[in-house]
Amino acid sequence: MTVRKTYFADTVEAAMAAAGRELGADAFLIQSQPSPPQRRGLGAYEVTFEAAVAVPAQKAAGTQPPDGPAVPDAPRAEALRAEVAALTAMVTQLASLAAPAILPRELLPAAALLAEADVPQDLALALIAGASRRLGEAAPVRRAPLEQVRAALAAEAESCLRCDPGLGRPGAPRAVVALIGPPGAGKTVTLVKLAMLHAVAKRRPAVILSTDTCRVAAADQLRSFSAILGLPFQMVEGASALARALQEHRTKELVLIDTPGFAPGEWEMAEHWAAMLKGCGELEPQLVLPATTRSSDLRGGLARWRVFHPARLILTRLDETPAAGACLTVAQVFGLPISWLSCGQRIPEDLAPASAPLLLRQLLDEGDQERSTLHVSQSARAAAA
Repeated sequence: MTVRKTYFADTVEAAMAAAGRELGADAFLIQSQPSPPQRRGLGAYEVTFEAAVAVPAQKAAGTQPPDGPAVPDAPRAEALRAEVAALTAMVTQLASLAAPAILPRELLPAAALLAEADVPQDLALALIAGASRRLGEAAPVRRAPLEQVRAALAAEAESCLRCDPGLGRPGAPRAVVALIGPPGAGKTVTLVKLAMLHAVAKRRPAVILSTDTCRVAAADQLRSFSAILGLPFQMVEGASALARALQEHRTKELVLIDTPGFAPGEWEMAEHWAAMLKGCGELEPQLVLPATTRSSDLRGGLARWRVFHPARLILTRLDETPAAGACLTVAQVFGLPISWLSCGQRIPEDLAPASAPLLLRQLLDEGDQERSTLHVSQSARAAAA
């Protein structure tokens, strides 16, 4: 008969090891997801496995239970209901993806890797199903070496990503870029890095504008950076002041605009600013998001940022997390190309043009942050040269 069992562990690999010891080598991973809050103390991940076990011989006559169905106790009944609900959701999800209901053992490491990287379960299943198709009949999954499986998975993930480094709207006579995003995303430091790479290093006429009147001393910080870079700085308040500033600096090839960070409770103000920025036809909004944001939170928050009509995405704080599933979440939900990657506070070393190989290194190298950070810094130095 078939037995299904759920394990709670801090990593998917630990759950796999426990399932192997208890259910045997033929255990298949059915579902992997972050543990619900009420069970978080048992482990960070809730992982379900299925395995075939031998059916014991029937008990001797006279030891049969009495007629009638057994009535489970309340905790067991609740657990069964939860299991049925989870199984129903999984079946619906798998049917929509046309993915196999049971993963071959050869793909379990790939599933664990994506789970550790905080890739949402539905997207992870789609990536694994696509990797299986890429392997094809010439190299069946069950005989494919691990490196070949990883290569197929990387190719499938790359197909979900669009990278488009750059500043400004295509075909515009100059680049006018406003960085938008939540508080603490790193907009100001990223703006200074961009100014260093694309204005100072390339000797382009540029100006830095700040519309951030919300944070205490925010304009003073950016004014100090501008003085160090030798670039003009101007504080603007309101739509008319921004329009005048853009007209005043019409000879500048690059205009970088810092904006306030909008928290979820400040969305009326955010909509006001979105309307103001939309009135500047040549302006390109780029959305700045920290890679430390959980994919579940990111999915819920992305819809709010659509009001700004961002053209590209900048990912920051890549050095602070081994779980960079946020980039795939944005690619799947928002369809935005990724323009720049930031991994620290150094100016401008810790900023690099986005590329699929660099993103995949962060996503699939099992949390090797030191190597990823070094790669970003090297790319930034090459871009600045």
